[in-house]
Amino acid sequence: MIKKTVRAITAAALALLPLATAFPAHAAETLSLHDGVEALPQAAESRDGYELTKFKH
Repeated sequence: MIKKTVRAITAAALALLPLATAFPAHAAETLSLHDGVEALPQAAESRDGYELTKFKH
């Protein structure tokens, strides 16, 4: 009887836990897809270590 009660209380607590947590804050700024892609950092292309013979197709 006690085990069933403890299990029921634990299950109820676990079921209600997501409701008690705070929601994450939303981003302060919204970007379009194009602007977001433009904001990504770019690096120079490097082909160090590339050998055509390693790729037979």
